[in-house]
Amino acid sequence: MASLGLSQEEYRAIEQTRLRLMQLSDSIAGLKADVFNSNPLPRLESLQLQSDILQNKIQAILDIISPMAKDFSQIAVHPSTNFPGRTQEMVLLQLLRKKPEPDVATAMDEGKKAHKEFTSEIAPTGTGKTPEEELQEIWNSAREFFEERLMAYVTEEADDPYTEEERERGIQNVRTGLLKSLEDESDEDEEGDDDIMEIERLPPPQAPGLTTKDVEGLPLDDIMRFATRGEFGSRR
Repeated sequence: MASLGLSQEEYRAIEQTRLRLMQLSDSIAGLKADVFNSNPLPRLESLQLQSDILQNKIQAILDIISPMAKDFSQIAVHPSTNFPGRTQEMVLLQLLRKKPEPDVATAMDEGKKAHKEFTSEIAPTGTGKTPEEELQEIWNSAREFFEERLMAYVTEEADDPYTEEERERGIQNVRTGLLKSLEDESDEDEEGDDDIMEIERLPPPQAPGLTTKDVEGLPLDDIMRFATRGEFGSRR
């Protein structure tokens, strides 16, 4: 590390970045192989899970690189004398490349464009209101309209037995299955309530009075004597 001119913190950040990039590359290669080799394609839940894993790994790399961005921009990479440049020429060119490849540059431009469009959408509009405030105004106006329409229906249309379309075509052509109109029938029902005959019913006759002699069994005096004195039978 001393020969490289790097501090302990810088060397640790480079090593962590290397390991994270290697893990990210393996995950992307695995996802690519799953998509190409699966017939039919993998389930949406599986793709979403792998996408979340890739996002977490990319975020981990950004967490390492962002604090060390200034230091990384000042580090110059030079191959050592014992590096196999002839057999690993492609790897050496990739490491020493200062500009991204054309397809990578295109993907980076598309990402920057999408990020710019996204940030412009969440920025305040020319009316001085955020998109959330404008959406809230739309919901408020829709609620006011429905409240007014509902009030008009309850007060003016709820008691109407015919729909607006039926009245436009003529209620005489409406087939309700009744021989009379609904309005006439309701009037007749109200008038018919007054013609109900009331029948007076006489109360039921009272039951004849009973005496102790009419009841079969012991006389009442004997029963009371037995209950109070314990004597059975009358003394003559």
